Parts: sequence; C-alpha cells; structure tokens
Amino acid sequence: MNTTIALLRGINVGGKNKLPMKDLKTLLTQHGLHNIQTYIQSGNVVFDCEHYQLDMGKIIEAEFGFCPDVMILSKAQLLTSIQNCPFTADGLP
Repeated sequence: MNTTIALLRGINVGGKNKLPMKDLKTLLTQHGLHNIQTYIQSGNVVFDCEHYQLDMGKIIEAEFGFCPDVMILSKAQLLTSIQNCPFTADGLP
C-alpha cells in the first residue's frame, strides 16, 4: 500500500461547499481507499491505496453537488515539498 495525500481546495469555507469529513471518509472507503484520516474540516486527507486512480473531485460532485479542486501527492512528494520550502517557521524566506 502507498500512503497518499489529497488536498481539497475551497471546502467548508464561509458556509459554502460543506463537506463533513465523516461523510467524506465513508465515501472514499466505498471507493476502495484504506486507513483514511482527515484533519479537522480542512479537506486534507491521508489514505492508503494500491494504485490511486480515482477522480476524487468527480466522486465528491456526484455525492455532494460540487466539484472541488483536488491535489494528490505521494508521501515522498509531500516530504520533498517540505524539505524544499523556501520559508522558515516564522514565515520568512
């Protein structure tokens, strides 16, 4: 299994595009993802899968009526991004 990260844009902001994480976890489980973890109502999702092939935005649209932008990253891609981040912990380059 590969650890994969999904970052959903523009959900649960200002009362628009409401997407309860519990419902999202249930939906993604139904589509074959495993060990799903979400972070508060942020739209950040970590899961395990053999080979990621879903169009998560379209799956969410079919269930919830809107299609968020979704960025999919492998664990290695996320770690590389963190290591190459030009900003320090206080937000300065």
